Amino acid sequence: MSYPTQTREMALKFVDAYGYNAVHDITGIAISTLENWKKQKAETGSLEPKEIVRSARKFHDDQLREYMAAEPDAYLGEISDHFNGSREGARLALKRLKITRKKKQRFIKSATKMSELNL
Repeated sequence: MSYPTQTREMALKFVDAYGYNAVHDITGIAISTLENWKKQKAETGSLEPKEIVRSARKFHDDQLREYMAAEPDAYLGEISDHFNGSREGARLALKRLKITRKKKQRFIKSATKMSELNL
């Protein structure tokens, strides 16, 4: 959550009049935040809050489901290479979709002879 533009403008007016420490003591706004606002005002001329830019997901849900249906035994490395992502990203995407990577273990049941125990 960011401060409204009006609050930012008032804080900067008080910074010019009383200084950073006084404004910080009264409002509780961090000094570095006040400095960033002053820098933003000088560079852009506006104190509007910046939009948060998030990167797009590389592992789209429907594409990942289709890939997993076609390649059910694919390793995380193969999945990440296919989608140009990281192994951790592939793991998290599979977890988000509740697709498990656990496989049934197959044990060979055979009797062990006494001579094979190497006693």
